[in-house]
Amino acid sequence: MIQRLGHLIQTITGNLTESDPVDGVRAISLNPDGRTLAVATNEEVIRLWGTRTGKVETTLTGHTNSVAVVKFSPNGNLLVSGGDDATLRLWDVETGKLLNILAEPTNSAVYGLAFTPDGRILASGCYQVIRLSDVLTGESIRTFNGHTSWIRALEFSPDGKVLASGGDEGIVILWDMSKNPTW
Repeated sequence: MIQRLGHLIQTITGNLTESDPVDGVRAISLNPDGRTLAVATNEEVIRLWGTRTGKVETTLTGHTNSVAVVKFSPNGNLLVSGGDDATLRLWDVETGKLLNILAEPTNSAVYGLAFTPDGRILASGCYQVIRLSDVLTGESIRTFNGHTSWIRALEFSPDGKVLASGGDEGIVILWDMSKNPTW
């Protein structure tokens, strides 16, 4: 039997504002269950879309400047967002409630996010700095320096032993997390 691969399932218009309805999508994250898509455009809001219905289910408001990055936790219960207001915001996906606000101490925009596979630690990237934070307490655990520009991409290996980071200077750095006593 031949399956149709890559066929169109749903088209979602990310920005619903009347001022500029075609403003580009800056970030997306698909919930692990595949039913919810978080979309950030050049606005201060995040919209959670139902992938089956193609409709906005929840709008998350609170950022004071454009949202640049969104990421679901591995279990899909939490969503973290970061952006040009130099904050990370942690949301309860089911209720849409804002659970915590973490200010970036460097006062830089946040452009990269990644959860450890167990969802306990959050890595965030801004200008030249990667910060590891405890998801439950919001406490900053450790910082890494090595990039010379904006950090835009972060990803943990499936076992959590390596963190990869990519930045505007065109390099990827692999960080050894295997000896970290916090997880």
